[in-house]
Amino acid sequence: MATLQNQGSETDSHHVGLKLMRLSRPSLALAQPIFYENGTSSLAETLHQLALKDPIVLEKEVKSPEENNSSLKLRDLGLSETLLLPDSWGSVYLGEFLTCYLCLNNEDTESVRELGIKVELQTTSKRFPLADTTTSPLEILAPNKASEIVVQHEIKELGIHILVCSAQYLTSTGERKFIRKFYKFQIQNPLAVKTKVNNGQDGKILLEIQLQNVAASSMHLESLRFEPAEPFGHSDLNQIIPNMSHQVNEEQSSLFGVGDFLSPKDVRQYVYMLTPKSVNDIAARTTNALGKLDIIWRSALGEFGRLQTSSLMRKPPPLERIEVNVIEMPKDVYLEEPFRIQCRAINRTPAPMHLHLTCNKAKMGSILSVGYSSRNLGDVPPNGTVDFSLDFVPLAPGFQRIGGLRITDSLGGYAQDFDYFWDVFVCYSREQLDR
Repeated sequence: MATLQNQGSETDSHHVGLKLMRLSRPSLALAQPIFYENGTSSLAETLHQLALKDPIVLEKEVKSPEENNSSLKLRDLGLSETLLLPDSWGSVYLGEFLTCYLCLNNEDTESVRELGIKVELQTTSKRFPLADTTTSPLEILAPNKASEIVVQHEIKELGIHILVCSAQYLTSTGERKFIRKFYKFQIQNPLAVKTKVNNGQDGKILLEIQLQNVAASSMHLESLRFEPAEPFGHSDLNQIIPNMSHQVNEEQSSLFGVGDFLSPKDVRQYVYMLTPKSVNDIAARTTNALGKLDIIWRSALGEFGRLQTSSLMRKPPPLERIEVNVIEMPKDVYLEEPFRIQCRAINRTPAPMHLHLTCNKAKMGSILSVGYSSRNLGDVPPNGTVDFSLDFVPLAPGFQRIGGLRITDSLGGYAQDFDYFWDVFVCYSREQLDR
């Protein structure tokens, strides 16, 4: 329990004293271990002669020899089994449950009557009632007796919070007295969230989320769930892919495992693939909201905390009038061997188009087109598609880009260049691989 200092001013003398304390779990006290090598240190012999032992080493000696196979001893961690009570209010983090103990003590020599307590939590935007006994007050509070109450609230906002504690009672002479105290404290963020958005083909989005523990103590990530925005479905890319020689349990399917431990300043990175529910959904391509992250974490001694981020945002890419996607391509592409890909052109406007395709070899790299450099693709209705094939020959091995196309709409007078629209990995020729 830790007391928070009253931020208000009290000028009147009262028969009843009001104290507020925060209820929180204790921490493990740190011990200063005595480091020595067993059997070779004169210090160990001296301690044995004086019948003195390091208490942490003594704890390990009580266990059976089978349990002492680890080379790392408990005393090396500098921890003990002694619990240390907090000596201050401490830090309050977003998502935690704030639990407070309020005590009203009759410090007079006579009893007081009709004692009522009211507790409220005030933020920058709202006021939350936590307790109110003024409608059914305590009839009599004898001298040197106390009235106690425990309040709890889940912290869901950052910034300054104020606990407003008030009480009213009647003295032995029938005079009504009022007490009001204010306790101000700051809410901090336990996790820093950063995102990186990679916009892909067909409206797909590769979302990278980076979490950093910015709290003063360690924590365990008990649950991590991504909730996509309405236009999207999503795939969790943080799962372990099992193979024939290794079976993965459900509890071990996460890349970092269940109950991932984060020390202060530790960073974890998670990846999700967002896919539009409908291929031609314009809302999925123009929205800047991607979804929310729901995190459940616990402190080192099991205190519960839940944090839901605000909507993760992005800067949507410009929506082109014409879009070209690859719908089919060969599994293997070899050096200096022609290959064919199937493409689809999409009209993203509400007006019909008449499309014409031109290949510009000057803008192509190591992947050159073969065959006709110009062709007519025909009429395309609003939000319609047209399929066509392209033949290429690779001139260099490795990861290469495909591009150098121009599509012109003869009806609207609009032309769009596709200097890059796909990637391909080029292998060496079959003869060289056979060698």
